[in-house]
Amino acid sequence: MSRRSVFLLTCVLGLLTACGPTSSDAAKYNDQLIEEQNKVANKGEAFFTALDGGVEDMEKAYGEFREQVASSLSATKEIKPFPEDKTFLPACVRALELQHSLCENEYKTIVALLSKPDDQISEEDTDEYGKLIADIDLRQKKAMNDLDNAQRDFAAKWNFIIDPTKTFSE
Repeated sequence: MSRRSVFLLTCVLGLLTACGPTSSDAAKYNDQLIEEQNKVANKGEAFFTALDGGVEDMEKAYGEFREQVASSLSATKEIKPFPEDKTFLPACVRALELQHSLCENEYKTIVALLSKPDDQISEEDTDEYGKLIADIDLRQKKAMNDLDNAQRDFAAKWNFIIDPTKTFSE
């Protein structure tokens, strides 16, 4: 084979392997999506911790949580889908849309209930709080299970190992 043929063959093979996404690209995509989920989880954890504190701290944490959910939802929707990803990005968006809905409805109600002076909290308020928490837990478990499954399937398809520090943390 002449030098020219070897050179052309090398170039063609290089182009063919460089054309498509790699496992490394898929892992970076995973990390980008999960980073937004974890930002929300961190603010959510701070919000839930603040529920046991004073009203001012709770309202501040709730506001920060709502802002992070909105920001992460927007950022995630801006991410260009990875080739052939029909489940992972949509699962991330659905999980964030659920958090957005919860912030605008259930969490808002919880903040209002817990903002009442102790002597004004009725048995109905306590029952409503319990029902809200149970409903939130059920809906979140399903969304997080769907997200976890989509992430695992994506990693298996693109042949990369999920870094334990780059998974969704509840």
